[in-house]
Amino acid sequence: MPSLTQEQLRAEWESGSLRPVYYLCGEEKYLKERAMELLLSRLKPDAFNFSEFPAGKGGSRQAILQAMTPPMAASRRLVVLRGAEKANSEELEGILEYLSSPNPDASLVIISDRKQDRADPLYDPCSRAGAAASFKQLFPAEAASFFAAMLQRDGLTVSREAAAMMVELAGTDSLALRQEAEKLALLRHGSKGRITEEDVAESAGFSRELGPFELSNALMERDRAGSAGILDRMLADGEEPLGILYRVSGSLERLLRFKKQGTGQYGGWSGGGYMRAMASAARLYSDEKLAEALRLCLEAETLLKSSSGRDPALVLRGVLYSILR
Repeated sequence: MPSLTQEQLRAEWESGSLRPVYYLCGEEKYLKERAMELLLSRLKPDAFNFSEFPAGKGGSRQAILQAMTPPMAASRRLVVLRGAEKANSEELEGILEYLSSPNPDASLVIISDRKQDRADPLYDPCSRAGAAASFKQLFPAEAASFFAAMLQRDGLTVSREAAAMMVELAGTDSLALRQEAEKLALLRHGSKGRITEEDVAESAGFSRELGPFELSNALMERDRAGSAGILDRMLADGEEPLGILYRVSGSLERLLRFKKQGTGQYGGWSGGGYMRAMASAARLYSDEKLAEALRLCLEAETLLKSSSGRDPALVLRGVLYSILR
């Protein structure tokens, strides 16, 4: 039952060895699109042997009919079915029937924005028929490495602290990070060099209003009621508990580093909104309080990654309460 990593999938496609079925799932849309660009560049299908359909309104049935059709004056037909998470029960039945005996002279690539889980009706059947690859939401360290790689394409390097700061401000979504890397390259006007935390704050901006920063802002202000309300809203919107926890710990780590470094180095920097907010927060948290808060985050991470059965929402609320009491 082949379950490929993203690297294994790319290596397979670069080699030109193709299976009859591929399933690309997960929240990382941009990385899936990059993988598809690689496949198309390697296979170079002509108009007679390439087709693409959206799931729903008959699209799945059309995709299957095309996949069943022998290639025309070529060794392989490529068919792409997008938005498979939107397929209804009738469409899924048709897809599963095809997967039981796929055309060996075609490659059906099924793309879904659904995250991989046990309830996914397509992951295992696609794995048995060909291969499946999960493009999961990046962990903060992976996102920081991706951001650094995007900058490197334009001859720029970035400090570890600046990359981590960008991940907290922009999130772990690869498309957002690529766009921020492009903005920084434009700000540099083609000049090379090292991207610092000041550069990141100037490029990404520091907003007291934007949703992605609300929880961090409430923590920095020691706003217990506000933090609880924002947390409840983030959970109701379906945000991953681990992702929320990483936002919390990332804010606390950067604040602790800010306190240890001191604010003098930023005194002449014109983009001072971010640093003023950090200086204000630094007065509300002692080093000991921050160290204890980070320990609590580490314990919560262990609980969330284990099979303890603890309610993730209760774990996160307990962390916030302990930090802000």
